[in-house]
Amino acid sequence: MSRPSSKLAPSALAAAEAAAVATLAEAAASVRAQAAARVASAEAEAVANLANAAAKTREIPRPPEVPPPRPQPPATPPPSKRRKVVNKEAKPLSL
Repeated sequence: MSRPSSKLAPSALAAAEAAAVATLAEAAASVRAQAAARVASAEAEAVANLANAAAKTREIPRPPEVPPPRPQPPATPPPSKRRKVVNKEAKPLSL
């Protein structure tokens, strides 16, 4: 018994090689596109983090984190606010 030849014709072999090369080229292009997208995404996230950090450290007026303490009244009033006690029994000065 003779076996049929399993060799491909030269044109069929060239077509198979071309298909394999095209498949590899498409896969490589897809990998490059995905890598570029990952790099662009990482760069965008890094820029956003830098902008956020810069905004937090910028010296601009901000409301205080806690309310300011309320002033406590003094234990004794200042000398200008004290009442003067007048001695009613004192004799008037004569001139």
